[in-house]
Amino acid sequence: MIQQSIARRYARALFESVGTDLERAGNELAGTANALEESPEVAAVFTDPRFDKSTRDRTLEQILAAGGFHPMVANLLRLLNDRERMSELPQIARVFRDMVDEQVGRVRARVTSATVLPAEMVQSIANALSKATSKQVVLEADQDPAILGGLVAHVGNVVYDGSLRTQLESLRRELNERA
Repeated sequence: MIQQSIARRYARALFESVGTDLERAGNELAGTANALEESPEVAAVFTDPRFDKSTRDRTLEQILAAGGFHPMVANLLRLLNDRERMSELPQIARVFRDMVDEQVGRVRARVTSATVLPAEMVQSIANALSKATSKQVVLEADQDPAILGGLVAHVGNVVYDGSLRTQLESLRRELNERA
């Protein structure tokens, strides 16, 4: 809970300081967080106490110089580095993304099916969810053979479960109740 509060504080400060460059700032934050997650060696520079402050500072400045970051994003990264909070970056990026989504009327959704869905079906589902939520939907599609058939859609905190597994489970419970 404390980590969430810290992430919200940093994300809010950035959100209020980047003006109209919300999408750019969000992309830069997410990209940096992903890069650190994909490169444990670089992430270790910021989290391993064996690396001194000058090494962390030098590494961050090289990243900033190569990335052409928004000045406020660069300042946030420097601040996180100075306070030894770079490990919080992925959470800050998620909170910031959620703030931007809220601001622009966008919602994130995930649809899970037993098999891989064709791109046109994913787009059709995204369009239907957009109509249902009156928001722009950013949809990710997953595959999970355990649901047997049908779809499970997670839209924000709401779950629409039309999976065959759930329908069979419901039928099993009903049969057991009647027995």
